[in-house]
Amino acid sequence: PRCGKVRLTIDWTTEDDQHLLVISLVVGRRALPIFWRAYSQAELKGRMKRYELAVIKSAFKLIFLYVKPGRIRLSADRGFPDDDLFALLDELNIAYIIRVKGSVKVFYGERWGKLNTIRFEGNARGRSLGRLYYCEKSPRQLWITMSRARNKNGKLETWYLVSNLRLRAEPMATEYGFRFCCEIVFTQMTKANFFTSRAGWDDIADFNFAVVDDHTVYEQFDQLSALGESELI
Repeated sequence: PRCGKVRLTIDWTTEDDQHLLVISLVVGRRALPIFWRAYSQAELKGRMKRYELAVIKSAFKLIFLYVKPGRIRLSADRGFPDDDLFALLDELNIAYIIRVKGSVKVFYGERWGKLNTIRFEGNARGRSLGRLYYCEKSPRQLWITMSRARNKNGKLETWYLVSNLRLRAEPMATEYGFRFCCEIVFTQMTKANFFTSRAGWDDIADFNFAVVDDHTVYEQFDQLSALGESELI
């Protein structure tokens, strides 16, 4: 996009012993992979976080040639957040919305306690907790929200989201929901045997041949709500 927000997601996808770390550009309700690195299980052992930081540094070095940092919104799931990641994204001036685990402690109500011990107010769909110290072991002030959501199986779950943007619960959940676009593309990559046939691929054009069933992709998108895989209740 030449103006406005540029939404990006980062996620892992796995098939057997092959692991792919992908940064995707969200365009409408589709996610286009723009940067990726592949690793074997042996390569990842004890090095996953190091590779995640390296991929982010390399990818955004290129992205910043075309997009100013202030336009970017990066989303990621629960496996990504740690202090090194937050520090890097702040250093790069990248706005992020990341889902975190309910077991993480935050400083709320004059004490440290787990996120999943904080309750919603009545039947509220979301709750904005404000800018709190996140993670007792390495405190960092982040904007934190909670949102009720149902996944594709209809099961009720809670999204605990953190951001360096001052967002309330509903807009933060909406921003985070864009990341589910990438999971549909990952499904197509698996069906197209991307993992077993990717040797020598080093250009985005190569990926176009991997996701060939556009009709199937669009059918999957039609089954999702505006928030992607889950919907707020």
